[in-house]
Amino acid sequence: MAAMPWLLWADEIVYRWLQFHRTCATPRQADELQLVVVGLLAVLVVIAMLARGLRHPAELAAAVTSVAAGAAVGELLKTAFERLRPRALPITTGANSFPSGHVMNTTLIAIAAYVLIRRSTAPRWLRALACTCVVASICGQAAARVLHGSHWVSDIPGSVLVALAWSFGAGVFVRPSLRGRLVVAAVAAVAFAVVYHVPAARLSLPSAVDDAALRSATVAGEDDSTSPVDVDASPERQLTVPGTPVGTALRIALQARCAEHPRDCCASVSVTVNGWEAPPLTISSAWHDVHLAPPRGVLEATARGSASRSPASAALDDPRR
Repeated sequence: MAAMPWLLWADEIVYRWLQFHRTCATPRQADELQLVVVGLLAVLVVIAMLARGLRHPAELAAAVTSVAAGAAVGELLKTAFERLRPRALPITTGANSFPSGHVMNTTLIAIAAYVLIRRSTAPRWLRALACTCVVASICGQAAARVLHGSHWVSDIPGSVLVALAWSFGAGVFVRPSLRGRLVVAAVAAVAFAVVYHVPAARLSLPSAVDDAALRSATVAGEDDSTSPVDVDASPERQLTVPGTPVGTALRIALQARCAEHPRDCCASVSVTVNGWEAPPLTISSAWHDVHLAPPRGVLEATARGSASRSPASAALDDPRR
C-alpha cells in the first residue's frame, strides 16, 4: 500500500496498452480464463480432500474456516480502502479496487488446499502438480482481473500478500478464548459498518484515473447508458478544449451507444488530436476514461487542442450507434 504512489507509472503503462489492444471479445476471454482458474482450484481441492482432508476432518474444517474468514477480511478491507478501478471515472463515488476479492479468494483457497497436500503422504510428483496449480490459478486470476478492467496491476501483489498473511497468520486468532474471538469479530463488524456507511472514514489510495479537480467539481453520476440514442446523428464528434503550454496528455470520457441492447454495446473508435491520429480503440456501453499521450508538440502547437471521433466499426448487436 505504501508503495502504490510509486507504482502508478506501471499502472498507467498497462492501462494505455490495454485500451488500444482490447477488443469486444476481451471481457468474454477474461471470463473464460476465470473458468480455467475455477477448474484448477477444483483439481486442488479434490487432491487435498483425497490426500488429507477426508481422513482428517478437523484439519479440513480449519482450512474451510480460514478461507471463509479470510474472504470476510477481504470484504472489510475492500470497504475500508477507497481506490478507483480502471473502469471507473474520476467522478465515481464508490471505489473498491484494492484488494481484489477474486485474487484474494483464489489465493486463500489455493494455499489452504496446498497446505493439506503438504501435510499428507502424497508422492512428490503430486505435490509438484499441486504447486503448479497454485501458481497457475493465482497468476491466471490476476491476469483475468486486469484484462477485464476490474483491477490495476499494482492491486495484485498486495492482494496476494494479504491472503498469504492471513493464511499463515490466522492461527493467532484461534489461541484466544471464545470471548476474545467474539470480541475481535464484533470489532470487525463495527468497523465494517462504520466504513460502509461513512465514506469519509475510508482510507483513500491513489490510482491512475484519479483527478481531484474533476471529483470535487462534479456531482452527477456516470450510469446513464439507458439514455435515448439518436441513430440518425453523425458518428463524428468534435471537442475543443483549452490548450496549455505544458500540455502532454489528454483524457476523454467516451461511451458507446446503441439503439438496441444499450447495455451490451461495443464499438471501435478513432481519435484525432490536432492532426495526430491515435491507434484505434474499442469501447463498450460503460464509460471509459481514455488516456492519450500525443507526441511532443501536438498539444502545444496551438492555443487550443481538438479531439474528434470519426466513423467507426459497427456495434455487436446493432450497427447503428
